[in-house]
Amino acid sequence: QHLAPMDVILTDLAAVKRFCSVEEEIFALLIDHVKGRLKEEMKDGEQHLLDAETITVEINGNQNLFPRFISGLFREAKAEHSEPCFRFLWHATYNKAASLKIWTDGFTNTFASMMFNVYGAGLYFATDAKLSAKYAHRTDEGDVEMFLALVSIGRVGVREHLILQSMEESFGRVSEDERNNAFEDSMYLLGADLRSHVHRNPPEGCQSATGPHMTEVVIYKHDYALPLFRVKFRLSNDGKDLPCPYARDTACRQGR
Repeated sequence: QHLAPMDVILTDLAAVKRFCSVEEEIFALLIDHVKGRLKEEMKDGEQHLLDAETITVEINGNQNLFPRFISGLFREAKAEHSEPCFRFLWHATYNKAASLKIWTDGFTNTFASMMFNVYGAGLYFATDAKLSAKYAHRTDEGDVEMFLALVSIGRVGVREHLILQSMEESFGRVSEDERNNAFEDSMYLLGADLRSHVHRNPPEGCQSATGPHMTEVVIYKHDYALPLFRVKFRLSNDGKDLPCPYARDTACRQGR
């Protein structure tokens, strides 16, 4: 039961092996901790953003995914002469078919957008459930569906937010509302060629990237992440109360 806290940092491959080879009964206990983390993060101040009674959590039963995950990590650790570091992070997608593909076959760079990626063309994971919920698709039953993944982040490099940078060059100083609306509705402002080598790899000497506030973490190799838990739930007020996930990023840049 000492493995239960879902915000634990797994600092070596041996720890990951122990975690993912625990008995089925232990995994059943972990489901309660996944639910607890979700309920805690899906709050805006004191306001609850989900219906806690609708939460369901599944554990991925595909036995082929874990060996692939470990194999990729050993290969990378040997090449980089470094020990990986792991975190449990959220992931969601608008695309229902892509979500099913992730759950059955694992993550892949195939679905990395060449337009809608502000830290380059990679796989994006949220440190807070509210961010993933903002972009998650709905099931046929109307549930939000997303994953809590085990992600090898290694050394994380900080990158500038490409679209906010582009917005400032295009608009100069604008109001916070205008920035948020432009961010959500005008991805053409990105103005960066995501096919470039620079935007398809982490910063030099790093295995992943993030922004100034660690809102999300980006990996650039698909076998660095394992979709361990699939989570479904209903949003309160149909999600209309979800805050803009990038409000802090835009607000801190006022006056630049």
